[in-house]
Amino acid sequence: MCRCQSKTREVNDKLVEVILDTAKEYIESLRELKDQMNSRLEVATALRQFKLTNLQHEYEARKQANGQNFEVISYFFFFIKT
Repeated sequence: MCRCQSKTREVNDKLVEVILDTAKEYIESLRELKDQMNSRLEVATALRQFKLTNLQHEYEARKQANGQNFEVISYFFFFIKT
């Protein structure tokens, strides 16, 4: 067997190991990548929740400010008429 065929066979064997998740040098790297992905997903989920909570608070604050503004204007016009 020539060197070229030997190398091709090694590459094919390694490819089969990678596909079957049995290649040692790729399993650890893959696990680290999955851990990083899960960490980023957790952070993104928390950030999304914080942003949604912030939007809800902003909405409630504006709603309250508009209500108070309406009360002041109504009170002011009530005294102007009387």
